[in-house]
Amino acid sequence: MTQGIALEDLRVVVDTMAAPVTRCSRDLRYQWVSKAYAAWLRRGPEEIVGRFIAEVIGPAALAGIRPHIERVLAGQRVEFEERVFFHGLGWRWIHAVYTPTHDSAGRVDGWVAV
Repeated sequence: MTQGIALEDLRVVVDTMAAPVTRCSRDLRYQWVSKAYAAWLRRGPEEIVGRFIAEVIGPAALAGIRPHIERVLAGQRVEFEERVFFHGLGWRWIHAVYTPTHDSAGRVDGWVAV
């Protein structure tokens, strides 16, 4: 199986999940998002991917989840539930699991959020 086929299989699985899923980079940009995540934010995936998190969810939401981001970037798996104010959407309860991702040298390069 080539990597391209494996990635396409992953996309099919992620896009059929009911849970919103995203991958973010160490510099706080969205690298990819599932259709469910984009729909949850009432946007298309193309409006999210490549943009900074704060641009998409707003500075208040980023401030609310920032402590969890710091922990995942330190290499910890993080699970939390809290109420966060999202730009354009208002207050929302979120239950999230952040899992660190690693580059080829083993350094944390971002995280996957579900």
